[in-house]
Amino acid sequence: ATFVYHRGGGSFGAEQAEGWARSAAVIDERYPYFRHTNRRERIDDPLRVGFAALELARHERDRSRPHVLHVLHSPPDARGGTEKFVESLTWSLDAEIDFCVSYPVPNGLVVRTHWRVPGEERPVRDEYLLPGGGSAVTLVSDPAMGAAFAMMLDLFGFDAVHVHNLIGSSLAPLDALRDFPGPVCCSIHDLYLACPNYSLLYKRVESCGIPVDREVCAACLVEIAEQPMPGSPMIPELDLAYLDEHRDRVRADLDMVDHWVFASRSVADTFLRVYEPEPGRMHLIEHGSVIALGRRPEHPDPVLIHEEPLRVAFVGLGWSKKGLDAA
Repeated sequence: ATFVYHRGGGSFGAEQAEGWARSAAVIDERYPYFRHTNRRERIDDPLRVGFAALELARHERDRSRPHVLHVLHSPPDARGGTEKFVESLTWSLDAEIDFCVSYPVPNGLVVRTHWRVPGEERPVRDEYLLPGGGSAVTLVSDPAMGAAFAMMLDLFGFDAVHVHNLIGSSLAPLDALRDFPGPVCCSIHDLYLACPNYSLLYKRVESCGIPVDREVCAACLVEIAEQPMPGSPMIPELDLAYLDEHRDRVRADLDMVDHWVFASRSVADTFLRVYEPEPGRMHLIEHGSVIALGRRPEHPDPVLIHEEPLRVAFVGLGWSKKGLDAA
């Protein structure tokens, strides 16, 4: 129960360089295995989880408030429709609910906290890195990412989990959630669960709509393996066998999700071309407007309808799957 702080170099005073050199020579002579062992320990960092637990204890969360995990594919402040949706959702519930946001990075899983702590006016925001797979995973279910996700569930004590996007994490979080005691919600912001080529663009150009002809999928997957969609990992083994394994793993976890949320009827219909979740678990909740209704005129302006060109805006990256090349 004791922590000893070491102020480096204090023992040698003004002769730091000479003192370090003399000490290093003694250590190398007496303990020739030390440097390799020390280097190995720094890489493995066996105390990382213990120190993370200490950090968590420094800001004890108000346990009377529900605690929700939001699972993302990128930092919550990145520019994109899913990130903006999560930002709006958490902002609207901030007065009632604490939350964390997790997302994959090349060397593991990042967890950002947003907690209310008794006695503090502002929420506590911290960031933790749990070692794991990372955004370059190419397996259907990456075991390293699954271990990091399970560690996160153990450390942070969530009451509910809201999955928004698993790109970059593989399907491992679904496996880790099988024993989670609380409710699990999955919002379908894209169709990654239906196909690793989540844009559903045939050869990255035309919408496929989940074709019945598997030869169409085979031809598309070969090209996607050679040149993935922006933001997607390179998966050299991407073929029909990979697609079947991917869908079989999702199909096995359908009942683990308590609520499937779709923002449009078309997205739900596309999802139903591949899977058959229980109808009672499916919810159609369209994205609402953040513009106050009182600001809108009572009647539409006919000039804007008949004489002005159509203007369309979307939040996120401009590419063909969102109609960038449409006339």
